[in-house]
Amino acid sequence: MKGTVVNVWINTMKKLYGEDTKDRILTEKGWNPQKVITPMEEIEDREIFDLIAAFAKNAGISTEEQWRKLGQNNIPAFYDWFPSYFGTSSAMNFLLLMDKVHIQLTKMIPGANPPRLIPEMIDDYTMEMTYRSKRGLHHYLLGLLEGVADHFGEKVSAKVISEDREQDGTYEVKLRIEFDKSSIKRKNYPLSQLLSFGIFKNLSFKIVLIPTVVAVLFVLLFNGMQSIPLLVGVPGIILLSGLWTGTVVTKPMLEMQQELESMKAMNFSSSLKVKTGDEIETLYQKTTDVKEALREEFTYYKGGMDDLYSFIDKFSGVANNMSNMASTIADAVQEVAEGAVHQATETESSVALLSENIQTLNEISQQELEGKDNLEAAVNQIEISFTDLEAVSENLNQVKDQFAHVNEQGTALGHKVKDIITIVSTVESIAEQTNLLALNASIEAARAGEMGRGFSVVAEEIRKLAEDSKEAVSTINHSLNQFIEEVNQMVNQVNQQFIRLDEGTKTMIHVTDESRKASTRIEEVSDIIVDISNRLSNETNRINKVFDNMNTLAAIAEENSATSEEMSANVTSFSAEIRVLTDNIDDLEKVVLFLKKELERYQI
Repeated sequence: MKGTVVNVWINTMKKLYGEDTKDRILTEKGWNPQKVITPMEEIEDREIFDLIAAFAKNAGISTEEQWRKLGQNNIPAFYDWFPSYFGTSSAMNFLLLMDKVHIQLTKMIPGANPPRLIPEMIDDYTMEMTYRSKRGLHHYLLGLLEGVADHFGEKVSAKVISEDREQDGTYEVKLRIEFDKSSIKRKNYPLSQLLSFGIFKNLSFKIVLIPTVVAVLFVLLFNGMQSIPLLVGVPGIILLSGLWTGTVVTKPMLEMQQELESMKAMNFSSSLKVKTGDEIETLYQKTTDVKEALREEFTYYKGGMDDLYSFIDKFSGVANNMSNMASTIADAVQEVAEGAVHQATETESSVALLSENIQTLNEISQQELEGKDNLEAAVNQIEISFTDLEAVSENLNQVKDQFAHVNEQGTALGHKVKDIITIVSTVESIAEQTNLLALNASIEAARAGEMGRGFSVVAEEIRKLAEDSKEAVSTINHSLNQFIEEVNQMVNQVNQQFIRLDEGTKTMIHVTDESRKASTRIEEVSDIIVDISNRLSNETNRINKVFDNMNTLAAIAEENSATSEEMSANVTSFSAEIRVLTDNIDDLEKVVLFLKKELERYQI
């Protein structure tokens, strides 16, 4: 099935059921709804039959009803495609031409296989049409007949009178078609028919027959049967002279038949000039005028067809260049569209990533601001701590000084204890000497006897006192030694603590100096961080503006992508239309070439 007819059928289905239903059924049957079917494209009959069956199932009707409905609605579409075929005055003339049109299409379009629609007129208002095709679409033909009736505004009825299928699979269906309007015009001449008596076709004989009969009657009326030679001779002479005269007069008519046969054979190359001195000469002149007019018309047609063929050849080259250029443009636009889509995708991805980065940057900036406040608070606290540290350092210096005074006092106390020990040693020495003196006194009192007894008691007491003093001195000395040891230990410990305190003070002084430097550095770093934080905040605001611009750019990129895709679709559609145009030009070139060859049959 040729693409031209398939296109008409699909467009008719769209009008009947809507584009959405049409696209859905095409998709279900494995057809691409956007595919452009070229006029010369060959579609398998089976695919078409399956498609029509799917539409019938969707509409809830039988396949035969769907074919008939399709035929009813196809005539407007065929009229749009082939308006010249509908230029006839009646439905009857249109149907009489269809078989010849199909034969012509078969000759013009290689591979075309339209059905035969063989007409046979039964009377002026009745036709029998024989449908012959292997497709068996006579239900579609019945629908077409109904569409033809609607197109011409006539009443046309058709019914199947016989249906058969031959061994090779060809369907032969005979239809009886009745019209309410006939294209046949009849004009009767009863007297001329009467003179033929149903058997005489020769003009000379018809012309002379009545005069001969009148001559016979005239002789019979005035002479009766008295003179047979007169009765036979006069009519015979009239008949023979009339036949001779008729033959002479009508002889140019034989040439007229030959002239008409030549015109029937499409030969208009010569003109026949006849001199008869009567109306036949005028008739020949009119025939010559008709041939001259036809020769002029066909000369114009052939010249125009040559120009048209030459123009189509050039136009075909332009169309091919346009097709190639359209394909190149389509490819370029497709690349641009793909690039725009990729750009839009990348822009959206970049915007999303930038959005995340900006969100993170905003969080960092916020944290920087919070950190700046915390840092300022920490710096203030460090300054306070540094002040406290300086106070502690001063206190430690005072403690160190006090420890130094205690150390000096401990040393002085040790010296005083040593002085006491010296005094105690002296006391001990005095006690020993006193003891010796008491001993000597006792000895001397013993020597004195009674006189020395009292002195002896005193000496004894002094001796005891001296021993007690010695013991006390020993105890004191022992205690003083322990005290000295403890004082020495205390002094050592105080010295150690003093050394440590001195080292700690020195360390504290160093730490204080370092703390002062660190505090200064922290203040400088704090100022730098505050400056960085402010700059980061400013940059964040700028990046936010950039982000807004990126959003706008993303929207523009998406719009460009949509526009590019739409442009790509339009260019693709344009390219497809160019290809269709190229195919149509090729078809037109074939048709023009066919018509050019057909016009060559007309000899001018």
